[in-house]
Amino acid sequence: KKVLRFTAVTGDASEKLLGFEFPSSEGIAGWALKTGREAIINEAGESEHFSSRVDEIAGFSTRNLMVATLGGSEQPVGVIETVNKVNGQDFSSQDMLYLSILASQITQVLKQPPRDPAMPETFIDTAAILLDTLEAGYSPHLKHSRNMLSTARELALAMGQDEKTARDISLAALLHDIGKIAVPQAILQKPGPLSDKEWEIMKKHSVTGAAILKKSAGLSALAPYVKYHHEKWDGTGYPEGLKGKDIPLGARIIAVCDAFDAMLCDRNYGRTFTLAAAIEELIINSNKQFDPECVNAAVPIFRKLGEKLL
Repeated sequence: KKVLRFTAVTGDASEKLLGFEFPSSEGIAGWALKTGREAIINEAGESEHFSSRVDEIAGFSTRNLMVATLGGSEQPVGVIETVNKVNGQDFSSQDMLYLSILASQITQVLKQPPRDPAMPETFIDTAAILLDTLEAGYSPHLKHSRNMLSTARELALAMGQDEKTARDISLAALLHDIGKIAVPQAILQKPGPLSDKEWEIMKKHSVTGAAILKKSAGLSALAPYVKYHHEKWDGTGYPEGLKGKDIPLGARIIAVCDAFDAMLCDRNYGRTFTLAAAIEELIINSNKQFDPECVNAAVPIFRKLGEKLL
């Protein structure tokens, strides 16, 4: 298209900018769309690509910004920007990494086929939530999020769910840890095991994540999957100690996919499992931590996908 439209906006100027369109060849956003590049620009007014059009609409002055493309660098379909870092600071390379992660996650959502009329609204809500994670300083694990999106969908289909339900479960899997935006960075980044007090704080993230999704008309149906993805088949999980099939199927699927990916992706305080060992661990904990039917359906999928996820 020949225009860029503000589809998801957070911040003080959101009402003014939401839905606003400008030529796709204009400004730093237009440059990023044309070149497929991402950038940190800490002196925006000095950039040869800068346009004041958005500032005039929003009623503020752009001091600095970051930009990344959506839809892939080869054929981007949009961009994501963050403008004016708080406290007058410059954006850093770490900030750019966070934005790149979020851009990649949004791209994964974009690649999901829109099989129902609610998909545009769902995408907008998802993009807004991911933008909020950047503002809160939480950096989701890029590879883990990608893996969860694909494996959860495959497992849902293998469990007999229709395409729409499988898509919902995969989207919930993408957002399953979104509640960690409320967990202090010191806990999230701690290199070793958590203390009892820290663990109690960490365990609140599933309830927080569900509360975030409930605020969105397009995502509220996913809230139970996120809230209960740490429940266990034998009733020893959290937050409510649900047991067996009282746990929503989507949550049971996410639990299996999350555990499998964690074992492969070095998220166990430095302990990494081989593919065979990770699958064996799931089988051992079947009927205890995990739904045995989910595990049975997951094993052939994980054996097939395992080499790609490593």
